[in-house]
Amino acid sequence: MKYSIKEIANILHLPTGNLADEKAGVSYLLTDSRSLTFPEDTLFFAIRTNSNDGHSYIASLYERGVRNFVVDNVYGVPSVFNDANFLVVKSPVAALQSIATYHRRRFNIPVIGITGSRGKASVKEWLYQLLKDDYNIVRSPRNFDSQIGVPLSLWEIDDNTTLAIVEAGISQASEMQALQAMIRPTIGIFTNLSEEHDDGFSSRKQKASEKAALLTACECIIYNADDEIISETVEPILSVAQEVAWSSKNAEASFFISEIEKNDGHTHISYSYMGVPADLEIPFVNDYDIENVINCVAVMIYMHIRPEIIAQRVAKLSKVGSRLNVIEGVNNCIVIADSYTSDFNSLNPAIDFTSRRMSAGMSLTVILSDVLHESVEDEELYENVAKLLEMKNVRRLIGIGRKISQYSYKFDFDAQFFDTTEDFLTEISQSDFEDEAILVKGAPEFGFDRIAEMLDARKHQTVLEVNLSAALHNYNVYKSLVPPSTGVICMVKASGYGAGTFELAKTLQDAGAAYLAVAVHDEGVDLRKAGIKMPIM
Repeated sequence: MKYSIKEIANILHLPTGNLADEKAGVSYLLTDSRSLTFPEDTLFFAIRTNSNDGHSYIASLYERGVRNFVVDNVYGVPSVFNDANFLVVKSPVAALQSIATYHRRRFNIPVIGITGSRGKASVKEWLYQLLKDDYNIVRSPRNFDSQIGVPLSLWEIDDNTTLAIVEAGISQASEMQALQAMIRPTIGIFTNLSEEHDDGFSSRKQKASEKAALLTACECIIYNADDEIISETVEPILSVAQEVAWSSKNAEASFFISEIEKNDGHTHISYSYMGVPADLEIPFVNDYDIENVINCVAVMIYMHIRPEIIAQRVAKLSKVGSRLNVIEGVNNCIVIADSYTSDFNSLNPAIDFTSRRMSAGMSLTVILSDVLHESVEDEELYENVAKLLEMKNVRRLIGIGRKISQYSYKFDFDAQFFDTTEDFLTEISQSDFEDEAILVKGAPEFGFDRIAEMLDARKHQTVLEVNLSAALHNYNVYKSLVPPSTGVICMVKASGYGAGTFELAKTLQDAGAAYLAVAVHDEGVDLRKAGIKMPIM
């Protein structure tokens, strides 16, 4: 979708007489300067946070070609930017949300909104896998469930979209109202209720009530009727919505789970809906996975998909990773493995994640499968992929799949193409990679886990797996316990106490830590050589 900057100003009820170029087009909304792709079509939102200020990046973005900015009314616009458009608002975050709200309301399509303590990403990705043959789907990129992430997700809806799937995450009271107003889901899913973010609420019941605010005005609400708190919370909303509440205890429930039998990596589920029995088998045995699949089945039932089709599709579901895996690669490489999805919207964040973990002297390589189930024509799609990779300074592409190989002529830089993963593994070896940050990104059917395994320098060693998402969570917990103006110093001496100095340092730098602390001078020098810019004590 493309708006003119004048249209954006009108959405925000701002005067247009002082615009430098009222016909300037906006196709991309940007909140993180590091994720810039197409500057001439970008609108940057200068957002202030406790640890950073987006206004300080305006000059560098201007030098890189951005000419459209949303700033707060504290910012004094320098006269040297006289050919740029500046929209001055009270809150850039509120402006971003207003634009997303306007954009969402232009489309009369089913929108699935997902809330809950756990499983939102799994339900979203599995619904995509299950419904992609029936709909042109826009879904939230990884972890885009916040006050800033949700509007960026909604912006991806266009005239070709026939279904949107959006996560909504909150960590404290009064946050969901803004998300509900933007998303306006027609189908709402309450996955479950557990201990995550309990400290942001006065009680578990209050947390349930706050999350359930997303479900207001839904046409259908899906939830586990066996959870008493969720059931009590959802009941007042049901006067205006149909429910597909499932139960494994109440045989009178419209969606009754009569049997769950786990066996050798698979689970057999017997159920009935409105008294009609059916069976299915899923390739998971974890209780949370089973619960998440049942929520997905409820959506398919509501969307009138036949039981035999449901059974066929859920049997083929692939495991959803909650994060990109960082692997120490062969020959001084670092490997970022994303082997469960391959779509255009998730490509840019994955490249950014990889770029931020590059050490000095590394080049950026992408191993990419066919980009699947997009709503645009293939030729336009791969032209956009090529533009994105070039903009992101990707030095080398390895494309795997018949579609991407067919459009190899779109890629004007160092690129190789293979019809299948087997062809790649036959012709390419570990020695073909050196001093590279390698993003390995492919849909599950391409089996890219074999490529990541080939490039893993540690596959025959004992491995300590460090969950950087957990490290970031721990940092944020401690940061929340001190005043916003208080800086946090993070110790990363002795190779991060054995957990990896550079990887931890890059994560903490992105999180806004005030200082890193090391034990000896050489450790600080190594961090600088690896590209760490923040203060080191």
